[in-house]
Amino acid sequence: MTDALRDTPLDFDRTASSKAADVMGDYFAKRLLEFEAYAGIRTRARKPLDQAIFDQQVKVIICNLIYHYLKPPKNRSGWLSVSLSHRLHGRHPLQNSTLVKTLESLEAIEFIHLEKGKIGTGLQTRLCLTAKAKDWLEPHHFKVEDFKSVKTKPLIQLRSPKNDKKKYKLLEVDYDDPVIRKYLEQVQILNDHYESADIVYHADDGTDDTNRFVYRVFTEGSYESCGRLYGGFWQSQGVSHQRRRAFLTIGSERVACLDFGQSAIRLAYAEAGAVPPMTDLYAIPGYERHRDTCKTFINMLFNKEEAIRLRYRPKALTKNAIDPDRAIAQFRSAIYEFHSPIAHLFKTAIGQRLMFKESRIVIDSLISMTNKGITALPVGDGIYVQESMIDDALSILKKTYVQYCGFEPSITIER
Repeated sequence: MTDALRDTPLDFDRTASSKAADVMGDYFAKRLLEFEAYAGIRTRARKPLDQAIFDQQVKVIICNLIYHYLKPPKNRSGWLSVSLSHRLHGRHPLQNSTLVKTLESLEAIEFIHLEKGKIGTGLQTRLCLTAKAKDWLEPHHFKVEDFKSVKTKPLIQLRSPKNDKKKYKLLEVDYDDPVIRKYLEQVQILNDHYESADIVYHADDGTDDTNRFVYRVFTEGSYESCGRLYGGFWQSQGVSHQRRRAFLTIGSERVACLDFGQSAIRLAYAEAGAVPPMTDLYAIPGYERHRDTCKTFINMLFNKEEAIRLRYRPKALTKNAIDPDRAIAQFRSAIYEFHSPIAHLFKTAIGQRLMFKESRIVIDSLISMTNKGITALPVGDGIYVQESMIDDALSILKKTYVQYCGFEPSITIER
């Protein structure tokens, strides 16, 4: 897939990490204030809160411009881009109605070239340093290390059990624990690899494909609960999985999704020390036409509270039944009988623990792939990988899965 070099989205988390860079941001905020007064743009001082937002806005823009001048992203145009739409979902607080005026002022003092986009056309506003600005910056000897992108989420999250309002708290992470240090190191290895990898998202829908930061989440106050990787633009909400995959390339190749099929129930068999039948585990004898219903209820047996399970009375089973209660009881009995080797794990809230084992398989596989130069991206209970690496990735996934479970996984390939 080939197209014109794309711009780099403005990173509103980019800021100064050194005193020199911080002073530079303050200098330009002051210089723009002087320009506004000279040009008669403002006749009154901003309110304290508005002034603080303006100062931070200027600093973010300056830090982005200098950082990308020092470290131009691969396969990019050299321009930064930003949407000025007020209706942009999830926009940053600094991405407000005054942003365009700030950019116009930077253009007026000849620090940036500015090309304004048009709302409704898909064309975003673009900016880059002028030759004059580059000459002016030269004697300041800035380095890449003078700038940083402040991420709001730690690499390792430990979440408390949810309260009655379905809210959780972030608990303190013990980074002195050798196991936690290993988890941290794994996430850092992946983030370092993703930062420089040739990963491009080709659709013009506002997705920032430089957002590659992933973090690991543990739940229920336990390091053996969940453990999945979150973050990364390829896992962001608002765009369907199919569309994301269709417009995503790794190494200039289209990607495939390697997905663990029937993941939770197969992991339950591994937990029980048993081998699952070599059939569709959701196709319960006598209920093959109700596969989706079987799948839903089985996963409820791993995750949901008893009160919720008791309320689950699918119409597909009760609509034409003479005795609906008996129909539901027979349905449940059929599931327990077919999956008798793991029936003792039903109603034990084991779902998050099964997800933890799955996360270890996925992350260990990702690290092995990274060590072999394969870029693979986590997505739920599977991975994205470029098409030419499917066989190598499959081999690694299967080997890791067998190490954890003792039997081969069921992996589907979505192209």
